Parts: sequence; C-alpha cells; structure tokens
Amino acid sequence: MADYMQAFIDIGGKLPTDRVAAFLVAITADGCQTDWGGPDVTTREDIIEQATEHEQLRLYSDEASYGSFDSVEAFCREHALSYDRHSDAKYEHQAGWMRWRSGMEQPAWFYSDNEGKYYVDMELAEEALQLMEGLVGGMVLGDVAAQWKVTIQKLNEATGRNLRIHNLRPFKIEVEHDDQSN
Repeated sequence: MADYMQAFIDIGGKLPTDRVAAFLVAITADGCQTDWGGPDVTTREDIIEQATEHEQLRLYSDEASYGSFDSVEAFCREHALSYDRHSDAKYEHQAGWMRWRSGMEQPAWFYSDNEGKYYVDMELAEEALQLMEGLVGGMVLGDVAAQWKVTIQKLNEATGRNLRIHNLRPFKIEVEHDDQSN
C-alpha cells in the first residue's frame, strides 16, 4: 500500500489549448487541488486562476502517493512542460524537490526540509571541505589549480549547480493560430 503525503508542484511553459482536456485528465487522476485542503482542480478556468495567482501553475495534494504527481509529471515530460515538485517527509520518506526541465533525461532530486529549504549531500560537502583544507594548509602537492577545480566540482555536485537548472518560466495556455487564414 502506498504512503500518502503532502506535496505541491509548480509547472512552467506553454500548453497548447488543444492539450488542456488531456492535461485535466492527468490533474484529475492525481487528485490535484487549488490549495491545501482546497477544492479539486477540474476546469480550464481553475488552471488559469492557479497560474495567474502563482505565475507558474501550482497544484496541491494533501495525499499524493509517495509525494508524487505521477500522471501530471508524465504529462509534463511528454509535453515539454518544466516542473518543480516538493513533497513533505513522512515515515521513512525524505522531504525534497524533484526538478525537471525539457531536455533532461531524468528529473533531478534534491533533499530538503518540509518547508522547502534545500539540504546538501554531506558526503560530497565533506569531500570538498577536505580538499579545501588540504589546499589552505599546504598539504596538497601538485597542481593547485587542478585541486581547486576538483573542489569546485564537488561543491557543484553537492548543490546541484552542475545541472544548470534554470528557473521555471511562467505557465501559459497557448492559443494556436490558423496559418492558412488571410
């Protein structure tokens, strides 16, 4: 049986108007709400209102299965809509952010607390600190520039900066125009 926890997802990008109905099917399948404990998102107008209020489309769930929006996330990846999903910790499940942008093979996971504050992987941070201590203490022999490069790489991995994930763009429903009209 699945564990259910609070989660929200912010979605950015352009959704063609002819895909709204299919998107609503995914939203309904995941039981998305307009706020914590709020009404379900069921109409195009609900989508527009949520996107207007938050710039991106923000959807909530008080009981997301394992903190995920499986149908919505799959729809977003299939239609190149970027997203940031935050799920709370519960039982043995760690709180965190799942971030995906068009062009990524897999979403990226970042640990956080229930308030959304990011945590750094301590093993990577410890490796970087040890390298820095060695450089500062003069204990590392060889190419100092190369050692700093490795240190920076470790810190980039620990913080996710190496992924170069851009901020979400605003969410918009894009009206398609008939190119054959004169």
